[in-house]
Amino acid sequence: MYKLKLTKGLSYNGLGVKVTSKEPDVEVKEKETSDALVATGRFALLDVDSADNGGGVSGENMALLEKMNNTQLVAFAGEHDIDIADCKNAGERLAKIKQFIADNGGGVSGEGKLDFGNNE
Repeated sequence: MYKLKLTKGLSYNGLGVKVTSKEPDVEVKEKETSDALVATGRFALLDVDSADNGGGVSGENMALLEKMNNTQLVAFAGEHDIDIADCKNAGERLAKIKQFIADNGGGVSGEGKLDFGNNE
């Protein structure tokens, strides 16, 4: 399950979801739908349910990822060999990084650990 939040606009109705600024959170089952919603630039990926996806990013690491600016996201992806070449904006980069981590059991660099360093 992919948990997303509407971050731009007052509402969104499409791709099988309907959200408003009063109720901005939505859950979708398919990765493709999640990726498409993030690609609109109006949604942020909040969490990937580890029960459905073999791991995920949540808690403290999620908060650190969400705080990263575009330059930090590019650097993080480079350090962990995450291909973000096709991403057009920070939202897409963030979603791709989170998905990569989820697909790799919640870790990167083969150790199952995230190295966020000092992102301030």
